[in-house]
Amino acid sequence: MGLFNRRVDGASSIHQTARVDEKSASYAPRSTLHSSGSPDAIRGNRPGVYPGHVHNEDYRVEALKQKIRDEGVVLSEQVLKVDAFLNHQIDPALMQQIGHEFAQRFAGQNITKIVTIEASGIAPAVMAGLELGVPVIFARKYQSLTLTENLYTAKVFSFTKQSESTLAISAKHLIASDHVLLIDDFLANGHAARALIDLIGQAGASIAGIGVVIEKSFQRGRAELDQQGYRIESLARIASLKDGQVTFID
Repeated sequence: MGLFNRRVDGASSIHQTARVDEKSASYAPRSTLHSSGSPDAIRGNRPGVYPGHVHNEDYRVEALKQKIRDEGVVLSEQVLKVDAFLNHQIDPALMQQIGHEFAQRFAGQNITKIVTIEASGIAPAVMAGLELGVPVIFARKYQSLTLTENLYTAKVFSFTKQSESTLAISAKHLIASDHVLLIDDFLANGHAARALIDLIGQAGASIAGIGVVIEKSFQRGRAELDQQGYRIESLARIASLKDGQVTFID
């Protein structure tokens, strides 16, 4: 399966920045050529807004981290609840910025499809697909009456739900010539990523990389995928959830 370099040099000449709508104080995206400096963002009462004085390459990540600090709930040293903005209620403005960030990091990689898992990976994957101009496939966690034959399937274990599901993707949507970006909401023990890798392998397609919204770096998933040579771009990397506090790696 397609292995690749861990870094992209240069990205594309089009860099995503953000402007603030003065009436709503929320981010509205735009593209500029060779933009530099900090976005003129102000902190408001709408989702996705983050203070200025942050480098262009960092402000979207900082907005995500601040959202985790403000609205994430630490349930244990292993579990972080983010249902206020990511995997139950969705913050569209923040998802838009996350999609921009993934698109920028994987620019120029000739990606033809994005693959994720229902349901929490869909929002960031769709936003990235919109930016990259490619279709998004979400692996179904069950087989319906309309998804019954010519399928790629794989088993996945959910750490938070403590249960196993069967993932399915129709073979007509994923072919050997595809170069795929995997996107998911969390990376912990790597079960979901490995299941998606299995599905891509069944199609004979190649993998451009893995985009993760929140990585729990204290669990083994990242290290195992690194050892296998996959390029991983995690936006928020969590070092610890001890004492009810979220501690980021950087």
